[in-house]
Amino acid sequence: MLYAAKRLFLGFILLSACITFVYRVPKSTDRVVRTIIRSGMNKNVPDYSKMRGSTTRTGSVWPKPQSMVSNSKMYVLSSSKFKFEYTLSSLRCDDVDETMKRYMKIIFGNTTREINKWSRNSALEILYIHLSYDCEDYPTIKSSERYVLSVQDTAMLIADTQWGVMRGLETFSQLVHINEDNEIAVNACAIEDFPRFQYRGLMLDTARHFIPTETILQTLEIMSYNKLNVLHWHITDHQSFPLEFKRFPEIARHGAFDNGKSVYREEDVKRIVEFARLRGIRVIPEIDLPGHASALAKSRPDLFLNCYSVTNGVRDDSKGTLDPLNPEVYTFIGALYSELKNLFPDEYIHIGGDEISHECWLTSSEFRKYMVKSRTTEKEIHRMFIEGILQKARKLNLKPIAWDDVFSHGYTETPATIEVWTVDHPEDKVGDLTDASVDVIVSYPWYLDNTLKRQWDIMYLAKPAEYVEQKNLHHVLGGESCMWTEHVEANNVITEIWPLASAAAERLWSSKKTTDLIDAETRLNNLHCVMKCRNVHITPILPGVCNIG
Repeated sequence: MLYAAKRLFLGFILLSACITFVYRVPKSTDRVVRTIIRSGMNKNVPDYSKMRGSTTRTGSVWPKPQSMVSNSKMYVLSSSKFKFEYTLSSLRCDDVDETMKRYMKIIFGNTTREINKWSRNSALEILYIHLSYDCEDYPTIKSSERYVLSVQDTAMLIADTQWGVMRGLETFSQLVHINEDNEIAVNACAIEDFPRFQYRGLMLDTARHFIPTETILQTLEIMSYNKLNVLHWHITDHQSFPLEFKRFPEIARHGAFDNGKSVYREEDVKRIVEFARLRGIRVIPEIDLPGHASALAKSRPDLFLNCYSVTNGVRDDSKGTLDPLNPEVYTFIGALYSELKNLFPDEYIHIGGDEISHECWLTSSEFRKYMVKSRTTEKEIHRMFIEGILQKARKLNLKPIAWDDVFSHGYTETPATIEVWTVDHPEDKVGDLTDASVDVIVSYPWYLDNTLKRQWDIMYLAKPAEYVEQKNLHHVLGGESCMWTEHVEANNVITEIWPLASAAAERLWSSKKTTDLIDAETRLNNLHCVMKCRNVHITPILPGVCNIG
């Protein structure tokens, strides 16, 4: 009785969701949309295989949808007849057209596979797509990614935005599989889905090793398969400054690897940003300042303090910290941000702000003289420095994000979003920040270069908002995996990121109650096979072979 009641309740939720979506579309909504409401289906949960080391013959979805019911009824697809098609009352846009073409390639590839003449299953020839609102120019933190997917005799995908269409088609593509009769098939199902968190990211460091543009594009493609929606691009650091600025060409010329040849030019950035946008992914740049800037000192030493070793008094430029007392520093940062805004359309910018060396400052005689004269401390100067950088961002209507060092050094009233990365009582830090009404991004559980925690199940069970009061949950924007590249380069970055980042992706998308490791292991192993089918090679989590037909 309890099981039957649960199935009935899930069915009611999905039916209500479909009605809600249809209610928002114009009164001229065509008959196909209404079919979802009128049609009934046997909402039996599929009997997914639990065999370790094997893959399911019916499709499974990663990350797990918020609500999904399905049954054993199967539909088969013909590569020559199946198509995506707008409903008559749907709005249309180029982004959705492009997404349809892309997923036709993902589902069928370059192969031709027809339905067997003796097939036992019904043919599915059209997945109708209904877009409720005009397409947005660029995804934002508030963009809807919600969708409803129904696969029955009439199949339908309904979404408010093109981003929801993208997420829904990714789900549909993962449900498609090769059945026992060697046909392209999909099981009957009804899904209502939306993300738990609006910010679901991957941070990629391209300063310690240069990551070519093509590899970044491949990373973005895999991000879309995992429904991640933010690439936090950590472009610069001590080791290199590979971004070319038109106003300051000398920076990359002297600061990039390979004598200034390993650089990202304007055309590279535009290509990356547009490729990401067409997959519903925002690109947020980070020029890490005022610390982590030794590569910048190679072209602009005038912006840095003269620091000295505390052991032998010899000049030490390795700390790479800008001079907080030099007005030209703030003018320079403002000019950098202005050019960044022209390259990156996102409303957010990551300013860095981590690991500023007070030790460097205190070895400077100029700095010590200023402290005595102004009767101030290095912490107060630190605060002044960060505020100056934040003002430059805000003046350009950019919303700054900073590493939690800013908060840790006593700057508790920051108008910036704080990324919590440090492992010293991070849950308390998230709680303190949200109590202070500060927006938070969580990354401390998902450092992909942490050899002690490089296990997918540990990352999967992380709790990004565990100690946040209910009234403050809206301040946890989401989280991201971080791929630092001290020991990673183009030839291994994909396998180092995936599938570990997939574990974080499900934690950030799916319900808080989605914690079944056995079910997750089966689906994550299946995702490995889905990726393999798409010619993407990620690290497997189990022994066995992929039954990809």
